[in-house]
Amino acid sequence: MILAVFPVFGYAQKTTVKIQDTQARIVGINPTAYVNPLTVELQVHPQGRISDTWPLTIQQVEKDMGGQLDNIRSWALFMSCQKANADVIIAPMFNFKSTDEGDGYTITVVGFPANFVNWHTATKDDYEWMRMEKTQTTAERESIQAAIRK
Repeated sequence: MILAVFPVFGYAQKTTVKIQDTQARIVGINPTAYVNPLTVELQVHPQGRISDTWPLTIQQVEKDMGGQLDNIRSWALFMSCQKANADVIIAPMFNFKSTDEGDGYTITVVGFPANFVNWHTATKDDYEWMRMEKTQTTAERESIQAAIRK
């Protein structure tokens, strides 16, 4: 019986682990990459304005989306973009409300589906437009918004 156990111990002792860890001093180089900005045009779909209403369960709103209106609106925009085969919904408006039965919610998205067309590298005119956009103050931006959320 002793001879039968001996080979097991002998096998366990043959297992070896080799480890190597090396550290060298190097000059820390953090390369920066620059990419020319692209601009794009939006082409509104011929059918014009859409109005989509999406039902939501209490579970979806309160647990899956954390009750956050931004999450709910983003989900509704995604669903409307999918339905319209669009890249974006321009000037979306939302109506979020509980159902009359109280067993869930609905969110309605109204806006204009559009697709990106004519991608191109930004020109000098585009750069000037971007520069002007960045120099606007918050007060100026609010005064030109179609709808201001408070």
